[in-house]
Amino acid sequence: RLAPPLTEKEKAELLSLARAWGNVYKPGYPPYHLSNLNGRIRADRERLKAITARAARTEQAEASGGVLIEGDDWIRVTFAERPAYPIIDALKAAGFMWMKGSWIGKRDALPETVRGDQP
Repeated sequence: RLAPPLTEKEKAELLSLARAWGNVYKPGYPPYHLSNLNGRIRADRERLKAITARAARTEQAEASGGVLIEGDDWIRVTFAERPAYPIIDALKAAGFMWMKGSWIGKRDALPETVRGDQP
């Protein structure tokens, strides 16, 4: 949000103050406003990339029957919808971790209930 424009009296007071810092004569916004804004823009772009990637994995899981298993030694298991509690418990017992919308763990430890017809 921008502040309302200054009156002539307020402008004169600012120019006379020793604490005006030298930014008074520079056009535009103070540097700290722009650096904060650029950081927020960068963070929002990264978040959009992560959301897009997660949506793509979920879409692939829906296309492959509800479960998508990616990777060789360490795998990522993505479900189209939230799995039943026995499946979640089996994944936890096998040492899988929930991370960024998927379960991450070793292929050797993949529970048989999740494996289904996957290689």
